[in-house]
Amino acid sequence: MSIALPGPERVPEGPKRDLLVRLHELYGQAGKPATRVISRRIDDENLESVSYETVSSVLRGNKVPSWARLQSIIVVLCRMSVQRVDVSQELVHFNVLWRRFDTPEPVPVARPLPTRPYPAPLPPLEADTTDIVRSVTSRVQGPLPARTVRFTGREQLLDDVESRLARSPRRR
Repeated sequence: MSIALPGPERVPEGPKRDLLVRLHELYGQAGKPATRVISRRIDDENLESVSYETVSSVLRGNKVPSWARLQSIIVVLCRMSVQRVDVSQELVHFNVLWRRFDTPEPVPVARPLPTRPYPAPLPPLEADTTDIVRSVTSRVQGPLPARTVRFTGREQLLDDVESRLARSPRRR
């Protein structure tokens, strides 16, 4: 089964897509052979070994292999092509594409964010906070459900919430 060129949503425009598009052109000229056939031909010609899974992954745009492995794939596809293809010329062309992909693009320099004064910290609470806790617990409608043995692990969380509510100022 042949492998279709992935769409731009899967492999966006850029050096990787350029290399992949050209590789698919060569793959099409070779009759879109099965990846196992490509891998077997690579081994038969004593080139750098490439598994059929790697050939498949490369054609699907999942990875760009080392130059030696890509070179093996290119040589075999050129030799399988129904058109007369100059292998050395293709290798030169692919090497340019591969080096463009292999050379990382410069990372944009991060600019510092503008400084803004942070708000002043809130003063510590001096008032009694029991009225805050009462106001929160008074919002509960109806009786609390009965405790169940299987429902565990919330005590620490509820204690933490209650202490945070008790420490924080009332906000509206």
